[in-house]
Amino acid sequence: MFKRRTARSLVAQFFSLIWPKMGWRRAISYYWHRLKRIPGTPESIAMGFACGVAASMMPFMGFHFLLSALFAWILRGSVIASAFGTIVGNPWTFPFIWVGTYKIGVMVFGIEHLTDDQRPVRTMFRGLYHSIQTFDVEMFVEQVMPTLVPMLVGSIPLSIIVGVAAYFIVLRPIRAVHKLRQDRKSARESRYASAEGRR
Repeated sequence: MFKRRTARSLVAQFFSLIWPKMGWRRAISYYWHRLKRIPGTPESIAMGFACGVAASMMPFMGFHFLLSALFAWILRGSVIASAFGTIVGNPWTFPFIWVGTYKIGVMVFGIEHLTDDQRPVRTMFRGLYHSIQTFDVEMFVEQVMPTLVPMLVGSIPLSIIVGVAAYFIVLRPIRAVHKLRQDRKSARESRYASAEGRR
């Protein structure tokens, strides 16, 4: 019923992630309006969104939705809002996130360079693809783990910082929207009560 008449190709779906058909400005506006209409308290919506943003900082491609939902469930946030938070992780931001988490991880370990590779993230993804394709455990250990471990360690403080920031950034406008909605509802009820009293 809600499916497209003509299914989009994988290439079209990929390019829609890079540049939405409606444009990024309208897409962000659309997601913001959807976020405001999610049922729940402003605190639960903001917490859910923050969990989605935090999950996007972690190097677990394909599992961000599950991680964000798990975090939101644990912290009593909105699971639906957590899905919106994962939008922060997209093809435009992932390269910066990956490099940033790797550099933070290297700093945490206190080692200037864990590998001699000048492009550790690229090497990691290349090794990950080939090791999964050929079931080569040795390649996974040699080419993936030296970069994945620092990225994972570095993603933890980054997730906390970005998640807390996202919570407070979203909380205030969500509260304002809910208050405006409540004031309008109270005004309608007041007008209705006045009309009933004059009858």
